[in-house]
Amino acid sequence: MKRQTVTRAIPWAALDAVGSAVISLISIVVLSRLLSPSEFGLIAYAQSVVLLMQVVIGGGLHEALVQKRPIDVLHYDSAFVAASILGVAGAGACAIAGYVIDFHGETHNFGWLLAIEGTACAFAGFNLVPMAMLERKLRSRAISQRVLLSRIIYVIAAVGLAVAGAGIWSVVAAGILQNIVTTVVLWSSAARRPRLHVSRVHLKTLFVFGFPVMLEGAVWAAMNRVFFILIGIVHGVETLGLVSLATRGTELVGNILGVLVVRIGLPTFSALSSSPARLQRAFLQATEGMSLLASATFLGLFATAHDWVPILHGPQWSAAIPLVQVLCLSGVFTYATAFVGAFLRATDHPRAMLPITVAAGSLVLVAVPLTTGLDDVALAYAWAARLLILFPASIYLMMRFGGVPLAAHLRAIVAPVLLSAVMLGLVLTFQRLVSVPQHLDDLIASSAIGGMVLMVLVALAYRPQVLMAYTTISRKITKVM
Repeated sequence: MKRQTVTRAIPWAALDAVGSAVISLISIVVLSRLLSPSEFGLIAYAQSVVLLMQVVIGGGLHEALVQKRPIDVLHYDSAFVAASILGVAGAGACAIAGYVIDFHGETHNFGWLLAIEGTACAFAGFNLVPMAMLERKLRSRAISQRVLLSRIIYVIAAVGLAVAGAGIWSVVAAGILQNIVTTVVLWSSAARRPRLHVSRVHLKTLFVFGFPVMLEGAVWAAMNRVFFILIGIVHGVETLGLVSLATRGTELVGNILGVLVVRIGLPTFSALSSSPARLQRAFLQATEGMSLLASATFLGLFATAHDWVPILHGPQWSAAIPLVQVLCLSGVFTYATAFVGAFLRATDHPRAMLPITVAAGSLVLVAVPLTTGLDDVALAYAWAARLLILFPASIYLMMRFGGVPLAAHLRAIVAPVLLSAVMLGLVLTFQRLVSVPQHLDDLIASSAIGGMVLMVLVALAYRPQVLMAYTTISRKITKVM
């Protein structure tokens, strides 16, 4: 894969991630002021079931299509038929589940809510192949334009309906509209329409790779989504609403970083899999960059949570601040190893992460019932407990399957974290020495100081890379002028 292709893909992937995060932020800010914690919890309950179903019915076909080298049209045709059938089956399963789940015996219209939300499974199956084709070719620009358009429409519809008094149904209706728009824009520019033809041989090769990926994704989704379901059962809908808001706030940043991993990691590593030295070097560079982004952003959010949470969501959500801070700390190390999964899949080791993910997921699910009677912040610690298994196991797997030296891997993670920790220390010191009465003023001052400190530290620690980037940007500006 040409370096220029990857270089062009990164800015568009970043634009997609940042743009989507901004749109999601606007949506959360407005909806959190129009919907109650109980309504937020109910939506989270339904979406948890649907998202878990999407992972299972996907069968890992998306990742298999991106990783497969070489590939032919029969792979695409077979995957399209299988994904469409599985998507419709998932939608039907959600509709059935909506009527059999006992939601504490209360009347919440949960059956209708889950059934309508479940239609997203059918859309996901139908759109799997065109999205995988775009990601495989690193066409981040095309993906970004389509994703951003659908999410802008979602926000306009959700906010408009919520203001009109539609309540939780504003989110449901907006989600359906978003899925329709996504489907239209994806297929309108597809280079090839798949045929209704299934090759058992080709489909088998995809499922052999994709099935363990699907299992890993299902366990990961269980950590994320069944976690919410258990909170609703153990602690009630209102606590679920607080936890949902706290996780959504940190997930905005996580989604930005996750988009970079998905759009760049697996396609790039798969293309470099025939050159171990280049692949290892690319992994370490990607890990160091991700660690810097994750640690700087999450530690910055940790230091300013007491300001931005009430600004964005209102003082009624102040109880979510401790949860947000714990989730920010866990996010630093969660995303520092984000490229490990992509590396292992690209090098044809899709099963390597599965037992580790199962162990981490089991730890989280066991921890939730143990928080009965404890403060809400204990739930954030229960979620972060998965790192006790995931972080050291990820380091070990890269040594075993990737041949990445322990010292080199730890240096790529720890060095950026230390830079961000220095920034955090200086921001916290400023906040203690200078009393700023207004949340917005304090947020602006703390962000400005943290940003300036981080820029200086990065310029000193990564001087060659900064000079190279400056030279490249200067040349492009000169050409344009």
